[in-house]
Amino acid sequence: MAMGLGALGRLRLIYFCFGLMFWYGIEQLFLDNILQDPSARAVVTTVWAVTFLLSDIPSGIIADRIGRKRALITASLFQLLSLCILAISPSLLVYGIGAAFYALYTAFQNGAFQAFLYDHLLSEGRERRYARYMGQASALFLLGAGVANALSGIIAEYSNLRVPYLLSILPALVALATIMTLREPSRHKESELSGWRAHAKDIITVIASRPIIWVLGLIFFAANAFWLTVGEFGQVYILSFGVSAAVLGLLWALTALISGLAQFTSHWVKNRIAHISFVFIIFLVAFALIQSWVGIGLFIVIYAITGLLETIADAAIQHHTPSKVRASVFSTVSFAANAAAIPLIWWFNSIFSRPGYHSGKCGYVVAHHGRCTHEPYRIQASAAFVAE
Repeated sequence: MAMGLGALGRLRLIYFCFGLMFWYGIEQLFLDNILQDPSARAVVTTVWAVTFLLSDIPSGIIADRIGRKRALITASLFQLLSLCILAISPSLLVYGIGAAFYALYTAFQNGAFQAFLYDHLLSEGRERRYARYMGQASALFLLGAGVANALSGIIAEYSNLRVPYLLSILPALVALATIMTLREPSRHKESELSGWRAHAKDIITVIASRPIIWVLGLIFFAANAFWLTVGEFGQVYILSFGVSAAVLGLLWALTALISGLAQFTSHWVKNRIAHISFVFIIFLVAFALIQSWVGIGLFIVIYAITGLLETIADAAIQHHTPSKVRASVFSTVSFAANAAAIPLIWWFNSIFSRPGYHSGKCGYVVAHHGRCTHEPYRIQASAAFVAE
């Protein structure tokens, strides 16, 4: 089937399969019922985040030096290994090892996929449409996640909590098979390959000479702070309303589908990053103050806006980075954003572990997201983005 698709079609299929993970929607139930460790959420998130942090820059450099395709193959193999470990894990230790391998998968495809897509479009003279195609790919990833999440709760209720992990191996195999059919973008193959030290110097030079990348890095920090705290503890928050596994899966599916719809708009709103940031802050404050079912709706909207902001910032970074260090620069920005956000995980865990956590959540949300998303107002859209 993949052979009948063009390069863009194959990339879309790969991202859809990456998102079609049936365990996303029931992971918190697995941690609560199988591992039965109250600190499991924070431990797993920390293991994932630290592993991702340590491998983010090296994986980006590897993608630039040995090729995006090889990096994606490596990512896919790590994903398959991780799923096998997660599915059979009898303890938090084993599950943590599986989470570490999943972080390696994320790190190796993070930056490599975006650089592959941008260089492919650049070789065809369509790089100005990157935001559109990356938005479509992200939307398909979320569509896959939405479909899987909708089914995950039902599968778990009628079988057991390990089955969704095992079923996720099938789309991972399809993704690997499709990656094998890709051809390295000609633009990247033609770029001059320097030594390791020169490569590192090029990364520093690009970042130091382009202040716009620093500002976009703040947006990535705001996004990562959300993913590693509010996002990661989102299932804990939803389960606090006493929902069943099926309802949790459906709500997580709705979150993914709405986020996917938001991604389809990235091309049209890429020059409105300041306005989107302002809306982001308003919804975060409202979410922090409301202690009812309405909060779930606000959470879903914030989740979608966060992904949209990240895609827009990604498009700007790709445009301002030369091909030979494209994946490396993206990974470096991602590394810095995660490094700043990781310490917030255990703070947020302590907030959720005590009564009256909503007031603590309010203070956290306003203090950490408000400051980071204010900075984009200083960006001139014409300096950050290319109009099509």
